[in-house]
Amino acid sequence: MDMSKLPRLSDTRRQEEEAAAAAAGTPNPAPLATPPPQHPYAEREPLDVGYSVGAEVWISLILGVVFMFMGATFARFAAAKLTGKEFHTNVNWTAGEKQGQEVAYFDLQGGTAYTESGMFLFGLALVLEGISLLAAHMGAPGKRALVGFALFVTLSATVYNLFCMMKLFSAGVTPLMTVLAIAIGGYMASYQWRLFKVMSMQQQRSAAGATSA
Repeated sequence: MDMSKLPRLSDTRRQEEEAAAAAAGTPNPAPLATPPPQHPYAEREPLDVGYSVGAEVWISLILGVVFMFMGATFARFAAAKLTGKEFHTNVNWTAGEKQGQEVAYFDLQGGTAYTESGMFLFGLALVLEGISLLAAHMGAPGKRALVGFALFVTLSATVYNLFCMMKLFSAGVTPLMTVLAIAIGGYMASYQWRLFKVMSMQQQRSAAGATSA
């Protein structure tokens, strides 16, 4: 028997449904519209950074404030220099050709100025990191630029602490806090760089998706 000459069951059923709809005076229901698929490169808001943001931000801010307090004297020195005022160490030379004169801040014994300046700048980098991570997670405007600025400050503070470490070692001082700042700063910079690259790729893909839409 030639099976091709038999009406297909699916066609017969469809014809019966169309005939019943026509007899009832109702048009065939239109197929439901499916929502357009989301572009695979669409940027997610807020940014999922993959860890407990609240804890990371809290730790960065608290440690940052602590390190900035450790270098508070350098902050006063910098403020005095920027405003054209005198900064007094209240320490005088007791011997040599400068005997009786006030010791300059960066001439203080034990490399105090190098230690304090490194601590203050590292604390500032920590505070900026906390702010930038919070902005990235919340999807705040300009978050990519803020992360980039935090990365720049972190790299600058880490390099400066390397310089301070060499100065202190040459003066016979073991700079434990400076070495700690360098170690943490290197880790911070590597993470901030990865986060900055991810945000840059998301921005480029989002722009490409908008162009192709």
